[in-house]
Formats: sequence, C-alpha cells, structure tokens
Amino acid sequence: MLGSMSRMRGSWTDGGVVSRRHLLAHGTDPKDIARAVRQGRLAVIRRGWYQTADADDAVTSAVRRGGVVSCVSALERHGIWVPPGIDRTHVRVSHFARSARPGDSCTGFGRLPTPERAVDPILPALACAAKCLPWDHFVAACDSVLHQNRAWELVDLVPAVASAPPRVRSLLDRVDRLADSGTESLVRVRLRSKRVRLTIQVYIPGVGTVDTLIGRSLIVECDSRAHHLGEGYQTDRARDRAARRLGYHPVRLTWEDVMFRWPEAEREILDMIRMGLHRQRVRSGHQPCSEDVYPAI
Repeated sequence: MLGSMSRMRGSWTDGGVVSRRHLLAHGTDPKDIARAVRQGRLAVIRRGWYQTADADDAVTSAVRRGGVVSCVSALERHGIWVPPGIDRTHVRVSHFARSARPGDSCTGFGRLPTPERAVDPILPALACAAKCLPWDHFVAACDSVLHQNRAWELVDLVPAVASAPPRVRSLLDRVDRLADSGTESLVRVRLRSKRVRLTIQVYIPGVGTVDTLIGRSLIVECDSRAHHLGEGYQTDRARDRAARRLGYHPVRLTWEDVMFRWPEAEREILDMIRMGLHRQRVRSGHQPCSEDVYPAI
C-alpha cells in the first residue's frame, strides 16, 4: 500500500517526485498507484513519473524535461559540499528522452544508468560533477562524500570515474576523508599542487585540533562561510593566541579568502614558507613525524 502521504514523501520520493519504476521496486502494487492518481494523491508529470501536491518545483521541472536533478544540484541535496554560486538546477536527461537537446544535460564519462530517482543518488551525481567541476572542487566534493558517509571507502567512488580519462581518475588519489570542510579541502589540494607537504586535522596539546599544519610550526585554519562575531570567533582567537605562545605561526583564512581571493592567500602562505616560519621550534609536545612533513617549493 502507498500508506500516508507523509510516509511516502519520507521513504519513496525526492522533493515530492517519484517514478513508477521506483515504487514497483519497493513493493507497491500497481493498483495502489492507479488509485492514488484517481484520488489526486499523485499527479502524472510524464509517463512513469508522479508528483505529490507539494512537490518541489525544481525537481518537477527536471522530470518534466525528461531528466532528473543531478550533478552538483543533487550532491547539494544529499548534504555534500559543492562550490557556491550554483545558478541553475543541474539536470541529467536520460538518453531515452526525446526532449533531450545537445548541451541541455549534465553527463558523466561513459553511459550512466537510466534514472530511477528524481534526484540522482551520490555516485551518478558525482560522475556528472567530474565533468562540471574544476579539479580542486571535484576533489573537495569527494572528500565530503567520504566524510559524510563513514561506511564508504575510497574504492566506492571508483565507479563514478571508471570511464573517465586518466587525469580525472587520478584525482581520487588526492581525496582525504579527514577534511572537515570544503574550504579545508581546497587549501590542502591547492597547496599540495605547489609541492607543499602538509598534514591535516593535527592535534596540538594546549591548542586543539588544527585544520592544516605545514612543517613543524605553520598552522593554516579556515573559517566557515557562516563564521561571525560570537562565541566561536572568540574561541578561535584564543586558540590562535595559545598557538603563538607555544611558538606556532597561525594563519586564519576566511571563506572569501579561499573561494575568491586565493592567489593572494596562497602567496602569503608561500612567502611564510620561504621565510622558514614552518621550521620554527615549538614548546608543545607535538613534533613532526619525519623530515617529509617539511615542504618543498
């Protein structure tokens, strides 16, 4: 049975939209689907796809076009980090859809499965994002997938790029599930692309866990987009003062620094490295594990 509308929305639909194929796969009797349509609990969007009365307009529009919400739009709905400024709903149109037009649809590398959900699951969405996103943003999205889905391993992401060129497949080698935010991921992969050796999520006695540690003593912290004056702001500044007392050199980057002013932020960090600030002796018990943590630039 379809059950109550609230149960159906929570279990079977994406934004109030569901496919007949998905309903049948979850044991719904075809007679119950037909009854729900007659009673007005479901409305037909196009053949094989239905919407509830309060369906999400963006999802409904994607299905009406012959596709589903995918790529960065689907990842965002799954709680995965995506870059700011997404100005349209990314749609993956089935190769069976007559309404598909060249350039009108996000595509992965190779043929993706025929959509069953109105919002693509993570892997097909990630496959599309591999084409749409810049390389560093794609790595950050992969970081977020593993960070948010603790049961997943790196090998679980391989199908998303299995048919991609080697340059795209090799990006998985840069993924790190320890990254706690998209900006932290971007700082890591961008600095490592400059041959800077670093470690992330390092615990320093007397300071706490820092986002990034370069060498022995250069700390790079990334503030979130929502960071503002308040308890968190004051706590972060207290941590910075504690780090300085122990001999560390903390650098705090804003969200805008990472997303919109990266060349300037990168130049500042590289200048500090050239000055040797990452090699300063510190007073805490933390010591680098080997000479490999020192950057080569």
